[in-house]
Amino acid sequence: MSEVQSFEKQHEIPPQPRVDFRSVLENGEIIHTETLKGFFPIKEIAIKDDGKALFRPDGFVYERLEKREDLRTELELLAYSIDQVLEFGLVPPVVSRKLSEEGVKGTFQQFIENAEIAENYGNNWPEVVAESEILKAAVFDFLIDAQDRSKGNFLVNPDSEKIWLIDHDWLMFMQRGISSEILAEAVKRNLTELSNEIIKSIQRLYDKINYLSPTSTDIKIQEILSGIKNRARNLLDDRKINTEEI
Repeated sequence: MSEVQSFEKQHEIPPQPRVDFRSVLENGEIIHTETLKGFFPIKEIAIKDDGKALFRPDGFVYERLEKREDLRTELELLAYSIDQVLEFGLVPPVVSRKLSEEGVKGTFQQFIENAEIAENYGNNWPEVVAESEILKAAVFDFLIDAQDRSKGNFLVNPDSEKIWLIDHDWLMFMQRGISSEILAEAVKRNLTELSNEIIKSIQRLYDKINYLSPTSTDIKIQEILSGIKNRARNLLDDRKINTEEI
């Protein structure tokens, strides 16, 4: 080894430990909160030394539906758990936590820097993300039978060409609505064939689905899990997103 190589070896920067952002969300010191402009009652939370989070409270009332959202936290955590098992990396880390200054229970979810809601790009949002991201997000939305995946309910990052899926609430899981614009885009682009890697991810979810929300006694959560398992089975059998089932 040359002297130059020896010097570089001695002074190279060792790999840095990966930040466990869920731990930051659960335990990080809150230094500032403010209502996210135009998105009441969501609040933007500044966490000391570690960036930002978004707080969404339980008990939100959908005025147009005259329905109270009591499963918000459980549904957000369920969506994150599904994404973790799939290993798609689409749902930002989220935890259950009270906003101490108000004692209100809800979720803290990582604020994704350099990403914007897709509606800022209008119908051009697919042009700024990778097709592999569209396919993964379409599979995710097919599995959960997403009912509210409008361009306002996912983020895009042109620099990394990534998609981030957000707002997994009662409307997303249980209100028959507009379905998923991501899934529709995947079908439009003929992105329906599943790779072996995606099949492995779906098989992993199929095998673990009954353990994702073991303490829940709510019948709606059990219905959601049952539906996900059935749709996972369909994907495994067909090895593609069956457009006849959309």
